[in-house]
Amino acid sequence: MQVDYDGAVRIARLAAAFDWSWTVADVEPFCAAAGWRFEPFPKTSKTLSLQVTTDLAVNRQDGLARASVLEVKRWRPSRTMLNDFSVYITDVTTVGDVDADLTDAFAGLTARLTSELAEPTRWSTGDDGLDREVGWELPKSVIVLSASYPVQSPPKPTGAIRLKLINPVYQAFNDAAAEYERLEEEDEG
Repeated sequence: MQVDYDGAVRIARLAAAFDWSWTVADVEPFCAAAGWRFEPFPKTSKTLSLQVTTDLAVNRQDGLARASVLEVKRWRPSRTMLNDFSVYITDVTTVGDVDADLTDAFAGLTARLTSELAEPTRWSTGDDGLDREVGWELPKSVIVLSASYPVQSPPKPTGAIRLKLINPVYQAFNDAAAEYERLEEEDEG
């Protein structure tokens, strides 16, 4: 399994220093700074996901930039909120002992990003005890490593690790929604 450790650090460093407005207007300058290509958002599309092609040394160089808009007719790049970028930082693989490879890659990426960004501020562990996400809440962005461990379902189990660059406002919204859901479940239980 290929893991682009240097690419992860480079992109995290760029995201930490980037002058984010967290609008769609950020996509072009961020992609240019990162050495990525993208297809512009179609102005008439109701799909608000943008395909990004990275320069990362992995077998899937595709990624997404996702945006939020209440109404397509209100589309304005300088006013439409950018939610996040999500790109593969490891190969998407079905080969070998994927669990062990992902666990090793996740530990190595976490160590490299910790040396660059400081101690993580977010962790999430799966029911199996494996780390699923680790993240850093920075002043201008939230940077998250997210591991997808194989699910034993046909045709073949696959796994990969993504690097996510998240709008802090969007992350706060998701955190509040998750907390509300947790409290609702607690009340029902």
